[in-house]
Amino acid sequence: TVAVTGDKDLQVHGSPDLLYRVFFNLIENAVKYNHEGGNVDVAVTAKNGSACIVVEDSGIGMEEEVLPHIFEPFFRADSSRSQRIPGLGLGLAVVRLILERHGGEIQVRSRTGGGTAVTITLTGSTV
Repeated sequence: TVAVTGDKDLQVHGSPDLLYRVFFNLIENAVKYNHEGGNVDVAVTAKNGSACIVVEDSGIGMEEEVLPHIFEPFFRADSSRSQRIPGLGLGLAVVRLILERHGGEIQVRSRTGGGTAVTITLTGSTV
């Protein structure tokens, strides 16, 4: 599901390839760490000159104590599921670097068994 709301059109400037990588990784994670038949919702809003993009899933979630580490290269939240779910633990580290390069911010909320919501904020210009 993708929802777009806001009272003005907003344009974000940056590398299309790098920003594609950010959203591809976040949506791929939302699918990969979800339950079979789970939901992935994407919401885009324009507010106060910024684009706010939320990727939220109904998946397995993460424990609160691992959240400060998820942007570290090669970090995997749970070693037991890391063996079942492919990946190297580099995706979110790359996402954060790309967003920093674009002046963006990222926040993550998650709870075990209750899904994860990733919020990206990018400064834009109105069209």
